[in-house]
Amino acid sequence: MPVAEVAECRQEFPAVGYVQADERRIVRAEVRSTGWVEKLHVRAVNDPVRAGQVLAEVYSPDLLAAQEEFLLARRMAQANAAEEPLARAARRRLELLGLADAQIRKLEQSGTASRRVPVVAPISGIVSELGVREGAMVQAGTPAFTLTDLSSVWIMLEVPEAQAAVLRPGLRAVTRAQTMPGKSYEGRLDYIYPDLNAQTRTVKARVTLANPGLALRPGMFVDVSLVAVARSMLTIPTEAVIQTGTRSVVIVKDAERFRAATVKTGSEREGRTEILGGLNAGERVVVSGQFLIDSEASLKCTLDRLEAPGSAPAKGALHKGRGTVTGVDIAKGRVELDHEPIPSLKWPRMTMEFTVGDKQALAKLKKGETIDFELRGEPGADGEFRIERIAPRGGK
Repeated sequence: MPVAEVAECRQEFPAVGYVQADERRIVRAEVRSTGWVEKLHVRAVNDPVRAGQVLAEVYSPDLLAAQEEFLLARRMAQANAAEEPLARAARRRLELLGLADAQIRKLEQSGTASRRVPVVAPISGIVSELGVREGAMVQAGTPAFTLTDLSSVWIMLEVPEAQAAVLRPGLRAVTRAQTMPGKSYEGRLDYIYPDLNAQTRTVKARVTLANPGLALRPGMFVDVSLVAVARSMLTIPTEAVIQTGTRSVVIVKDAERFRAATVKTGSEREGRTEILGGLNAGERVVVSGQFLIDSEASLKCTLDRLEAPGSAPAKGALHKGRGTVTGVDIAKGRVELDHEPIPSLKWPRMTMEFTVGDKQALAKLKKGETIDFELRGEPGADGEFRIERIAPRGGK
């Protein structure tokens, strides 16, 4: 017979989410001066690029003039140190127009202004937006390319309002995609959005995941299990809990009788239910599947009998009963019966196992047969109830 026991449990609940690009890994490559795109090296959205790769070559009269001014100021500074501030100012202008340090050093080494200035990728990723075409005119600040690094992605969750109270940043999240059976990704819940969706009554939360091989793609639906921190809880088998409609009840087996106890239940996981009150650790409970209660009236009657005060059965007295054989173990001298209510013991109808004093009588029994029996009203030293006489219905 199962007992109420305290165990370390991790509350886990499922959520449905979808993959979204990590907005912290989105970068734009812009043109900082008016010009024309004379050569486009990346021509399609979603093309992969690497950091430092040339995306386009732009002809800009302003940038060409700025290069020539810098080279002139540099030669003047080399001839006359007093012109050094002019050279530094010319260099800063090139930086403001978008020329990188490496490009300025190349200009210093070559001593020749470049007609075309390259636009390079600042990060590795994919081209998520392409804002220019070859031959097009661009203005200063034109977002020519938007690049997205998908090596890390966001999983956006919609968590029901009732479960949102347990959400905490740092919760472990295990993500699985139906397109990749057997594969899972582990991450952490890193942000819980402050608003509630009025239509769906859900709270949005975010998980950040590493995305090796770029297997998780934006827009993909995934299943996520959120695992809370382990905590100690008192649990019993879920099938031991009887729901009456107004309360939760379990049948507790004391030393010599059964009693009904009203309990307060919590979360349910892996076939066990958390008990928040009404039961103590170590108490033995009867699984509700053993009680053959066919109606609400029968349930109320059974619970009323178990909860009614009364004296314990007399020790040593034999109590008569009738039932159906559901299992026989002759070697161990045990029989399992689906017995009718036993008023003298205040027992409801249930299925339970007994020891039998006369093992030879078991050889005459067949599964499914109706029998009469007499048993003692108190358990033995082994905690089992003992049948002293058992015989087929109408037998001796």
